This record gives sequence, structure tokens and C-alpha cells, in this order.
Amino acid sequence: MVLFASTSQLLLAQDGSDEVDTILDSLSTEERIGQLFLITMAGDSVAASPAVIRLIQDYHVGGVILTASNNNFNDTNSLLDQVSALTADLQYIAAGYVRGVDGALYAPETEISGTYIPLFVGIEDMGQDWPYYPLLTGLTPPVSSMAIGATWDPVNAEAIGQILGAELASLGINLYLGPSADVVETAQSQTQANFGTRTFGGEPFWVASMVASFVSGMHN
Repeated sequence: MVLFASTSQLLLAQDGSDEVDTILDSLSTEERIGQLFLITMAGDSVAASPAVIRLIQDYHVGGVILTASNNNFNDTNSLLDQVSALTADLQYIAAGYVRGVDGALYAPETEISGTYIPLFVGIEDMGQDWPYYPLLTGLTPPVSSMAIGATWDPVNAEAIGQILGAELASLGINLYLGPSADVVETAQSQTQANFGTRTFGGEPFWVASMVASFVSGMHN
């Protein structure tokens, strides 16, 4: 799991700063529990999934995972606009915005209760080809983990990770459930355990090096 971009300072902090301690101290028990949950939603707008608004604002869930199978987006020429609009609306909901009768989101008239923490909005990496990797149109064509691993050069893994991280961040996605760190020495193309091109290779040291470099690139 890769956390990147301008997401929650609470969950990304590494130095135990006073600011983070202050945020933690301000959270109620319910808010702390809610932050442990990542949820999914149906449809391509928060209006199409009112339960999500309640889960975010009343139960303080930590994030939302977007998938093509839940019709959160589809691979069309407007894909980038679809994803950007949805991620923005989700963050507005987390900030306490309310939906008016005209369908637009408006700033709350009164200060929201509880502590404001931005949502994680993520996608899952299940491979670099449709239907596994759903975000294709308008983005840099993805490179399979197997192809990266075949170069035996972690610099390439870092470069690909940096490109992907920058593009996802520009869409409002700040959580990447990947890449695969599985080590596959022998292909199992005829079984359900087949990873296809989703693994960096079959040697633990090199797979670990590639994964670490890819993650470093995303963080950059």
C-alpha cells in the first residue's frame, strides 16, 4: 500500500510531531475507529451513493476505494474529468459540505463537529492491463511489473512509480493499493494462482529492490 500526495498529516507523519499528537488527542473514540475503515461506493457521484455521505460525515471513515467494477468511472475520453470530479466531491463531503436541492455542494452554514481529516481516496493495483488497471485513457500507458523487473534496474522502477504517482495525485487519488510484492519463481499460467505480468520477478532480493524503488518514486 502506497500513501502519497497531500493526504492526511495524521497518517503520514513519521516524526511524532506535536501537531500530530494534537490531532490524535482531539479525536473522539468514534472518530479514531472510523479512521480505520476504507469503504467502497457504487456509482460515479456522491449523489448516486447517499450512504457514502453518511459514512464519511457521521462515521468518519478514513477513505474510499474507487473501482471500475463499482461503476465509479469508465475508460472513456472523459475519464480524467470523471475521476477528478468524484475525488473532489468526496473531499468536500469530508470537509462538511452539504448537497443543495440543485445537486451542488455548499459550504456548511455552521462549523462541522469533530476533527477534519482529509480522506484517503484510492485505487487498487491488480495489474497493468484492462480490466485489472482501470485508469488508461489520458494517462501514460502503464508498464507491467514484469517488464520493469526484466530490466534489472531499480532506477526504472522508481521512474515509473514517479510518473504514476504524479498522474494519480493530479486526479485527487492519494492512496495506491500496490504494487504486488509477490515473488513468483515458476509461472503458473494454468492455475488461479497465476500472477501474469503483475510481479517483478522470481528472486526475492530483486523483487524487494524493485518494490522499494517503485514506492520511493511514487512518494517523490
